[in-house]
Formats: sequence, structure tokens, C-alpha cells
Amino acid sequence: MLGRDRNDWNPFASTLSNSSNGYAVLSIDLRGHGESVNQNGKAISFQSFTPNDFSKMVLDAKAAKQFLVTQKGINPNNIAIVGASIGANVALNYAASDPSIKAVVLLSPGLNYKGVITSDSIRKYVNPIYMATAGKDPVAGSDPQTLCNEINCGNKLNLYQDSSSHGTDMFLDKSLNPPLDNLIVLWLDATFGKSLQSTS
Repeated sequence: MLGRDRNDWNPFASTLSNSSNGYAVLSIDLRGHGESVNQNGKAISFQSFTPNDFSKMVLDAKAAKQFLVTQKGINPNNIAIVGASIGANVALNYAASDPSIKAVVLLSPGLNYKGVITSDSIRKYVNPIYMATAGKDPVAGSDPQTLCNEINCGNKLNLYQDSSSHGTDMFLDKSLNPPLDNLIVLWLDATFGKSLQSTS
């Protein structure tokens, strides 16, 4: 998410890797975040990014996928991307450009986060999509429902009506029932079975 780093994913990554299917997981820092604040020896921060800089984050997802498929035991044809907030937009935009991405999970996606626009990608991406959002999310608002309507996604949107949590904060929200991490693992299991490898 904007201003956050890959450590936000640690609890969910642990849930995935410890699940019965034992998913392989790669969490990344998008450019200008976490440890990805250096570029060619120069410090960069998302706080000085233009919309064009944010749009280039899709290259970070591409680089992560290219790295992942070089690892032992990874099936390059069974990869899912999970993203939150602006990371959800990045995940969707990258997946729409790479037909080898077999599923995406979007937490609090938006129509336009900092110039990272999703309306074309949601229509272009043809593989399974799962979205989760809070009904009172102050950032995403009704954007996830609008995106869902673009593809008539039906039960592909999990709406926690009474929550105001955003993105990965939904993993920490003890009021969510059933817990989001469990629902995502069940969805991945049902979508891919034991052969899936997952990145976030």
C-alpha cells in the first residue's frame, strides 16, 4: 500500500506458506517504498513521484515475476498476484499484460490511485479475480464495487459491510468474520489446487 512495505504481508505470507498446499510466496517493496528507495545510487521516495512514476510500478511486478520463475520448484504457469490498495491496481494492471498470471487477489482496489488506473485492465484480464473491501473504507470507497460491476463479478467480491479497514489492514481487523486470510486461501485452493505458486 502507499507508504507501506512488504512486511505488511508477513502474517498472510505465513498463512499461505503454512497452509495445506504450502504455497511459495514472494513479497516485494514497490519502488520508493521499504528497501526499494535506491535507484542507481540515488534515494527515491514515493512522496516525490508523479503519476507516471506510480504507473511504472507495474515494472516492479514484472521484475518480481521474472525473479520468481527462476526459483527452484516454481511452475511459471501457476502464478497468482495479490495486491492491496495501490498495489492492487498495480497487480491488476500487470496481470492484464501477462497472460501467464492465472489469478489475482485485489484488496481495496481503486479506479485511480495516484494515476494507476484500472478500468481498462479489469475488462482485459480474463482469468479468475477475487476482490475484498470494507463497506466503510475511507480510501477505496465504492471503487471495488464499480470495478466488480465492469465484469459482473458476482461472488468474486467479498464486502465486509461494517468495516472501515483498508488493504492489508483487513488482515489485522479482528471484527472481520470470516477472517480475510482464510477466505483467500480457500479461494486459491479452489481455483488452483495444490499446483499454485503465489506472489504478492
